Amino acid sequence: MLSIDVVPIPADEAVRQVENLMLGVKTNAANWQRRQNANNNFSAMLPYDLELQRKETKEFLEDLTTRDQRMMFAVLTLVHMADTKKQLDDDTEAIMTAARKKLCQLSILKWQQMDGLNTALPVGVRKIKVMRTLTTESLL
Repeated sequence: MLSIDVVPIPADEAVRQVENLMLGVKTNAANWQRRQNANNNFSAMLPYDLELQRKETKEFLEDLTTRDQRMMFAVLTLVHMADTKKQLDDDTEAIMTAARKKLCQLSILKWQQMDGLNTALPVGVRKIKVMRTLTTESLL
């Protein structure tokens, strides 16, 4: 069973959230630079992860404001069953390998199997609370 639960976010709220995120990233970069300056390291380059966060946040904001994208929260739930534990483990590994090849991250619901099943069933109940932020384009 496969279920995709999507919650659209109003455009003004989405832009506000991304602007707040961008402000947080800029603050982290400024704090890092301030610490480097305090250590007399005035020529230090911004770490790659901070630079990447800044770039991705800016691109996400541009997607929302200029490319007419919508921000959405989504959770994809995949339920699979097998006759034996070994077959279940083998199937799980095959699914995880296929997802990794497409640069997707899947998590196994070790203690939330019933919540996962209830989320995947077509009754409109979302028991899994973890949501991923996506744009319209990335959701398709």
